[in-house]
Amino acid sequence: MDVAAVARQTAEAIERLDPGIEAFVAEPDRRGRLAREAGELDARSGDRSPGSPVRPSLHGVPVGVKDIVRVDGLDTRAGSALPPEALAGRQAALVDRLRSCCLTQCGIRSRGLVLSDPRRRRESTRSVGD
Repeated sequence: MDVAAVARQTAEAIERLDPGIEAFVAEPDRRGRLAREAGELDARSGDRSPGSPVRPSLHGVPVGVKDIVRVDGLDTRAGSALPPEALAGRQAALVDRLRSCCLTQCGIRSRGLVLSDPRRRRESTRSVGD
């Protein structure tokens, strides 16, 4: 899997579809962050060919995390009007675990949790729970 291409496609899909859905919290330079994370992910994984049995099966799969979960570098508001400082703290262990499993963060969901499988790509105007 070309993680950089998946990161680029994810950013493009969010930019194209999210204004009508409003599922992702606004983030400055999401595209740049995803590109950096894709490069870091590939660097951590070493020089292995795609499909290598050494890579985790979810290597490079984008994941969105509901905004009640603390993610370093992104404001956590828990779906409320509280200022992000009120919910500041250490990144959630869940996010640490996801990142250790070679998943690429694609932004905080304001509604629902979505795991995207690029092999089953489809565009939707619905959010989990709608």
